[in-house]
Amino acid sequence: MKFKTLIIAIIFLLFGLFSCKPYHKIARVYDGPERDEASIAIVKGIDPPGKYHISNKQEEYTFINRIDSISVLSGRFGVRTPKRCDLLPGIHTIEFHHYINDDTFGIFGKCLGRYIVTVDAEAGRTYIINAETNLKTGIVDVFVTDANSGKRVASTVKYRYVLKEKE
Repeated sequence: MKFKTLIIAIIFLLFGLFSCKPYHKIARVYDGPERDEASIAIVKGIDPPGKYHISNKQEEYTFINRIDSISVLSGRFGVRTPKRCDLLPGIHTIEFHHYINDDTFGIFGKCLGRYIVTVDAEAGRTYIINAETNLKTGIVDVFVTDANSGKRVASTVKYRYVLKEKE
């Protein structure tokens, strides 16, 4: 009886593993065939420092959720964010979540807010979505940088929702 139960449990486990969607590190936000990097723009968030990372300094990271109202999340419950998003040149609206990890928020960090920015992306460029928090004032600076030059790119913050502390 125990052997049958074990076999059934293994079959269900294998079925669950093989039915999951693969995790794609690149999200394409355009239709058609794959294009070379010279003809597309690449948008990235700031990667977290690593799982269970403990540090004495403030580290912030951003996860891109949507580009032009198209979800770039993957996985069974939409919890996996891509490492980069490939999109066609032009003006795009990017929605992302902003997290912070330092001693005051514990090991996993805390989501500080959700933001929507617009940026005019050029072909052959890589853009990084940034958010920096001044913990003393609570002001969050949201901006986009060009990864090739390291300079800030003209962008507009369209929506800013900062999570409030419970009292």
